[in-house]
Amino acid sequence: MASSSDFKQLKQTRTKSEETTRSASNETVNDDNRSTTTEEIIPIKKTSNATAISNIGFKSVTNLALENIGLDTKMEGPTWTSKWEAITATLSFVTCSGNIWFFPYLCGYYGGWFPYQFTFCYVFIAVPLLYLETALGQYASASPLSVFSRMAPAMAGLSAGMCFIMVFRTISLSVWAIYDLTIFTHASQSIWSTSPWESCQESQSGDYCVNYKLSSKCTWIQPGSDKECDEYQEMLIATRGFQQRKSPFMSFVHGLMYKRSITMNDWEPPSVTSIICAVCLWIIIGIISIGGSKVLGRTGIVALTLLLVGTIMLLSYGMSLNDTTNVFTAFFYQSEGYEDKWMWVWSWADAAAHALRALNVGCGGIQKFASLNNFHNKIHRDVLLISIVSFVFYICTGLLSFMFMAEIGRLYYPDLEASERIQLYATPVMIESVISEILTNSSMGSIWVFLFWLTLAACSIQGISSYIWVISSMIVERLNGSRRKYGKALASWHKRAIILAIMSVTGLISSLPFLGNGGINLMSSIETFASYGTIFIAFVEVITVSYVYGFKRFSVNIRAMIGGHGPPNVFWWLNWLVISPILLIVTFGCIVATFGQKKAFNENSIVSDPIGYSLLVMPCIFVILYFLRDEYDRRKNMEPFVVMIRATGDWGPMNPEDRRNAVKFERQLRVRY
Repeated sequence: MASSSDFKQLKQTRTKSEETTRSASNETVNDDNRSTTTEEIIPIKKTSNATAISNIGFKSVTNLALENIGLDTKMEGPTWTSKWEAITATLSFVTCSGNIWFFPYLCGYYGGWFPYQFTFCYVFIAVPLLYLETALGQYASASPLSVFSRMAPAMAGLSAGMCFIMVFRTISLSVWAIYDLTIFTHASQSIWSTSPWESCQESQSGDYCVNYKLSSKCTWIQPGSDKECDEYQEMLIATRGFQQRKSPFMSFVHGLMYKRSITMNDWEPPSVTSIICAVCLWIIIGIISIGGSKVLGRTGIVALTLLLVGTIMLLSYGMSLNDTTNVFTAFFYQSEGYEDKWMWVWSWADAAAHALRALNVGCGGIQKFASLNNFHNKIHRDVLLISIVSFVFYICTGLLSFMFMAEIGRLYYPDLEASERIQLYATPVMIESVISEILTNSSMGSIWVFLFWLTLAACSIQGISSYIWVISSMIVERLNGSRRKYGKALASWHKRAIILAIMSVTGLISSLPFLGNGGINLMSSIETFASYGTIFIAFVEVITVSYVYGFKRFSVNIRAMIGGHGPPNVFWWLNWLVISPILLIVTFGCIVATFGQKKAFNENSIVSDPIGYSLLVMPCIFVILYFLRDEYDRRKNMEPFVVMIRATGDWGPMNPEDRRNAVKFERQLRVRY
């Protein structure tokens, strides 16, 4: 018979057991209710055969996948405070990323067929990629670094290839931004003093500066009576062929950015103003990047507003100029075919490359921005809105650029047709200079030029800050763990600030060599070649999602995420499985096969060709090397090959409740392996 002490001991044991159970249930409830934007993934060792995916335990410890660079480490829920903030931030990332002036240049270079080729590639390549990357980022709530290593470990090299392309885009855009700030500095001085582009300065050989404002004064004057008119007439005679006659503003920009050549004998150091602007630029970028999405969302609204207002004003002003009808004809209609057969091939290659660049897909940025969305956000509405607004913006930018180029060409070559005049001035830098030159003739011209370059500088800063933020998030994730395992996060924002400071200093040092002689030519080549590498990355990305992971399963994931049956699957099925992969691989094959036929921006092929080949091949090398690395690990651990192409156990939404629902939905439709 049990004594009273035994009863007391049994009662105490039951009480402790009940308290332990109650505390465990409370912790479970708290874990379900608290924000699980990021989890510390704790792998559990396998106890069965090697083909089984290990079970994963989750514990919410920090904000890793939706990291906010430390401003709010206890952030609850998605980062974006509203749906419109997410859309405007993504739109600013797309339109403020240095892609503006390449589209008018390509339209002027290839002629009226290019807008139609661009539209075709935009609809059947870029938009499907935008939807795919938006869905990936929102579903997994993570950057490409952890998305592809979990979705298909064999394709983990995609994240490295994307980061490689993004680094070169960041450096390229920073060089453009430095020049924007430099000209903006000179424009601010011209408000209260004489501008350096008031007249033709002493220029180097081949500059061909002609001040068209002297036309009425010097046309009928006798030679030798006026030194300025004599120089004007001599330059007219020297440019009787179709050498590009430059206005004073264009001559100033050309001397600032191009100077002479990139050979050692002609090398000159960057100007002091450019160096100061470079330092100020990267300081501003570092401050914005430390703020993360909290700051990028608000600065994106400002940059997008400036860009929208500026575009509408320039388009309205351009329509008041001459030859509006001829400009529309030159933009949308090509009367003659290409003289060179390779022009047709490369027009399609550039159309595909710029379509991807126009929406900034294929580099991982869209995935990171989408990872901050609410899990149940209706992504098809966002994709449709972003695609339409971006396309209209690029078409309007092309039209207004043609209007200003036709006007400046009429002042110098009145006997030429509008299309011929446009082709003379269709280069990315000259387009900006042409617009500035025409604006100086309007009332309050100095103020308009000041605002124009301020807008360009603000948009460039927004784009670079977005790139830096995306790259830094991938670096932080890499430091938090290795490959498929992610451990304790860098919770301290001071450590993240150190990473961003190092990146800003590195970006400053990387941009300085391109501020010297011919640097902008070389940087334009780098930007172009990097966009060709994006085509290969986009192809591998589509294949990974549609065939390795499975289109049907990915469609089910989207339905579980947005609810209901989702968007019509016919369009995405045709593009993800058939149209987009074929167009991408054929285009990339044409680029590789005919690379020697391409006329680069820089005439010095000794420098540009090796860089171009490297940028074209490196994304492929990254994908192959990462595959070989994981294959070595697989063989070392004696695992079957299926683990290389199957999603890992930690793949899916970061929130445990969302993940359980997604898995349940997959099993109901029998698409989960």
